[in-house]
Amino acid sequence: MSVANKIKKIIIVLLILTTIIFAQHRGMNPAMENYRIYQMTNDLELTTTQSQQFFPMLRSHITKMENIEKEIQNLDKKVNSDNSINKTEYRKIRDKLMSLERRKLNEKSKFLNNLENILEPEQIAKYMFFDRKFRRDMQNRLKHRRR
Repeated sequence: MSVANKIKKIIIVLLILTTIIFAQHRGMNPAMENYRIYQMTNDLELTTTQSQQFFPMLRSHITKMENIEKEIQNLDKKVNSDNSINKTEYRKIRDKLMSLERRKLNEKSKFLNNLENILEPEQIAKYMFFDRKFRRDMQNRLKHRRR
């Protein structure tokens, strides 16, 4: 086994370990998250160097997106707990929600732009649709398992 292959295996093991910790923190199934990372690595055909740069950046991006999503959930809870929202409060809520949605879009845009320093255009394009494809594949697997 070449040194490059050994290094690649070590990096994959480290990625899996950090993924397990990250998945547990997010309340996800670690095995599913490991499979997702494995599939992403294969589908995007990431090199060792790309993986070393990409996954920490991805984890940071996911954390930022989750924080924005928590703010949206808090706003939703506020709306559902308040039965008397007047026009002024409605406008504040609307503006806050639109601001949060813009932040999500800006964060996603910034993340994709930063990927240009790590991945090839084809890899970025594949990444943009990876989660959609991964969910569809998992749903199909579950359907076939049930039969």
